[in-house]
Amino acid sequence: ISKGEQVNMKGLFLDSIYKTIDSIKLLILILFVIGVGIISFVDSQFILQAFISSIFLSISVSALISVRKDISSKWYKYEMSLPVDKKVIVESKFLAFLFWLVISIALAAGFVGIVVFFKGYRYFDLGMRDILTLFFMDVSFSLSFCSLFYVGLYLLGLEKCDVLVIICIILAVACMLAIIYLLNVMHVSIENGRMFILASAVILFIIGMNISQKLYCSKEL
Repeated sequence: ISKGEQVNMKGLFLDSIYKTIDSIKLLILILFVIGVGIISFVDSQFILQAFISSIFLSISVSALISVRKDISSKWYKYEMSLPVDKKVIVESKFLAFLFWLVISIALAAGFVGIVVFFKGYRYFDLGMRDILTLFFMDVSFSLSFCSLFYVGLYLLGLEKCDVLVIICIILAVACMLAIIYLLNVMHVSIENGRMFILASAVILFIIGMNISQKLYCSKEL
């Protein structure tokens, strides 16, 4: 990547972050309040683990639906007219999503750390093994969700944003369940299975970015 492209990438990346940051700040505050409530008053393994997954889901959805601002402000039309490689535009959006995914991991890890510190591993039957598996699944889901969403977005149009969120969540979950089923049939160990699922999600993420770039490059103002 040339120096000029790096500057453009940074600007586009920051633009994607700034469009999302206000909504995610509010979301993090809500998650913090709910997390404190769960730690203080709830004694349920299912609810606690579901809350961890909801951190990944809610931040992923919030990061992706920020595309609404592109529609309302007509930014997407201006963006397409910029003297920038269109592939860089798409890549910046995928990188911005990875940034928020890292934030999700940090928040979820912080929550789990507090739970373990105060209550031990009582909510995780296999201890750290359960925690790692849960994180692997949630990260894999988020990567798959992002990949499917952007491919659908550039294939069907930005106005389909809200519908695509629901469809892509269902598809991402279905893909993961299908892989888990096959791994169980093949009697693959949990450790190897979660690595395979994560690797599959990473590959899907890369493929999705490439397909999205091709679809975006084929579009015209």
